[in-house]
Amino acid sequence: FGCKCFIGRRDKRVPFEKHDVTSLLEEMEYFGMAEALVTHHSSITRPTEGNHRLLDEIGGHPNLHACWVLLPDCTGEMSEPGKLIEEMLERGVRAVSFFPAFHEFDLDRFSCGKLLNLLNKHRVPAFIASAGIRWKDVRELADDYPDIPLILSGFLANCNRHWYPLLERSENILIDQSRYFLHRGIEEFCRTFSSRRL
Repeated sequence: FGCKCFIGRRDKRVPFEKHDVTSLLEEMEYFGMAEALVTHHSSITRPTEGNHRLLDEIGGHPNLHACWVLLPDCTGEMSEPGKLIEEMLERGVRAVSFFPAFHEFDLDRFSCGKLLNLLNKHRVPAFIASAGIRWKDVRELADDYPDIPLILSGFLANCNRHWYPLLERSENILIDQSRYFLHRGIEEFCRTFSSRRL
């Protein structure tokens, strides 16, 4: 199962990058992945449009599961949380992603309380992009919403001194290993916390 897959072109073009569903399915077959959680690149810059585009493009592929990018509802860029979560669940969206620094908001009870309460109620996994994140905020988020699996995403090797105390303290914190390039880091992580936290 691939949990960090993307389709769609990035705003900044990458030469020879594959970006369509057919290419993703070919890569999955090559690497022996039966299923994947997928985000559309356009969801990062235009969340509402990109999220619906994702559903259109992966429709008809039951092994591809949607991951939506969410924003706080305070600016009216997205539906109010009750309606948004209801639509997500009805349309089979399996997880969400937050990019707090890129989208310039605080992922906390004050700014996103209603949305986070609903994600907690339905136990929807949430990927949190690393850029600009404060570890104190991650700790508070894990404490306030213990039923949201929080997947810390895009963190580099030197973050393990931050991770380890959080992982010891909060069972709902998991790590996305896609950019964790520490020599023997995965083996050490699994010895300490088990592979289920990756």
